[in-house]
Amino acid sequence: LFFQFVFSSCAAAKGLALQSVESPMLSYRFSNLLGSAYKGGTIRFTPDGNAVLAPVGNRVGVIDLVSNRSLTLEPEAAHTVKVMAINPSAALLLLFDDSGYCCIVNFARNMVLCRFRCKERVYCAQFSPDGAFIAVGMGRALQIWATPTVESEWVAGRRLQWVSHLDNITDLQWSPCSQFIVTSGSDCQVRVHPTDAEGKEGFAPAVLSTHKAAVRGAFFDGAATRVFSVDGRAVLLTWEWKAED
Repeated sequence: LFFQFVFSSCAAAKGLALQSVESPMLSYRFSNLLGSAYKGGTIRFTPDGNAVLAPVGNRVGVIDLVSNRSLTLEPEAAHTVKVMAINPSAALLLLFDDSGYCCIVNFARNMVLCRFRCKERVYCAQFSPDGAFIAVGMGRALQIWATPTVESEWVAGRRLQWVSHLDNITDLQWSPCSQFIVTSGSDCQVRVHPTDAEGKEGFAPAVLSTHKAAVRGAFFDGAATRVFSVDGRAVLLTWEWKAED
């Protein structure tokens, strides 16, 4: 009688456990990440300006400025995210962590499309205004990738590379016409590169090297005829392009 009672109790316990596992109350889905704070890295606005993207550890936090809410994306990078880039249509989001891994995310569907490792650490990245290319500052090199698509199986193919800086590239910006890129470096230099060397006959990367400290950023104006650069000593310089006679 005792053994029969124990067996019945075990069977009842198993049935209860099975019933609890199948209960919809345990069908949880990741929603947000609490307790982790911003510790550096790229901060981006979405193209419509309604939300801010900020790295939170190996994930990305989204702050909705319209509804005053925040959420954390489900995709995880291998290590701490340091650089982000989002395309003009807000469909693709690139995450680069501090170990050199890149994660291509479908931002609209909140899912990972591809993962790969870069040869060097990436310090900055940005999509072109037309969304066709991605500029990546990898160490001293500036690489231009083709935007991944379904046809390329979500692989970003390298299209062009410039190795002109003497130290790491700290920042880069596209011209509004998507034909030139201005890069800033820890070597106190600002350089202007064409996105297609073959299509810019006679053009050599321009070197702007008057700064006395590491350059933090450089930007084109709306007409892409002027470049504004700022260094670590808060010195602002203006560079103007003029056609030769």
